[in-house]
Amino acid sequence: MSQDYFVECYCSDRSEAAVSERTARIASITEELTADGRFIVLLGSVLVASDEVCFWRFRSASIAEIEEVARRSGIGFDRVTPSIDVAHPTSNQKMPGRTP
Repeated sequence: MSQDYFVECYCSDRSEAAVSERTARIASITEELTADGRFIVLLGSVLVASDEVCFWRFRSASIAEIEEVARRSGIGFDRVTPSIDVAHPTSNQKMPGRTP
């Protein structure tokens, strides 16, 4: 069974170009491990520039696989945590506390 995870990393270089370069390196390592028969999917990345933090989201059967990707990429991750998707309203639904 697979689980989603977030990798959190302090990003002193908050440029989109720097995060894109790191994400490309992470994607390459993920592809290598997948070619070796491991189940790891890079779902995306998020830069929160004002907080100097980057997040990469993965799906894998093991947190150890995600930690290996983070170590091999050299991103200097702060932590890896499981995540849970929470349903959200579609644009056709009213959100609580909001008026149209």
